Amino acid sequence: MNAGEFGTFRALAAEYEASLPQDLKHADFAAQCADVATHFSPPHAAFVARDAGVPAGCVAVTVDAVSRVAVVKKLYVVPALRKRGIARLLMNALIAYARESGITRLVLDTARERMQPAYALYLALGFRDCAPYGEVDYRCPTFMDLAIG
Repeated sequence: MNAGEFGTFRALAAEYEASLPQDLKHADFAAQCADVATHFSPPHAAFVARDAGVPAGCVAVTVDAVSRVAVVKKLYVVPALRKRGIARLLMNALIAYARESGITRLVLDTARERMQPAYALYLALGFRDCAPYGEVDYRCPTFMDLAIG
């Protein structure tokens, strides 16, 4: 991903954050995006999908180099472009990257009751509910994981 694409990712991630209800916003969002090119250099990765050349969505993954466990972050599709398979495309690209990179497990958190389409997608991709993998700064998270192998 080149510098322009990181700018596109950052803009989409900011749009995602702004779209969340106040109680689901990330307290450390500004810090996470302060230098996205540094945060998402290998083995970390960020993906941007386009529809007719227009940025349509994004997702990122951060990898713990020791455990080879990766955290899925910021899956977002522009509202006007939803229900076209873009989120699935992004997640499939991320899962393929995980396999190619030797990642052993993907983990994520979502709000099952309030983000039902995302939760259903994760289930369809093989993710399952799991014990918390870390702390989050919103109430009632649903933690999920996918073994890569």
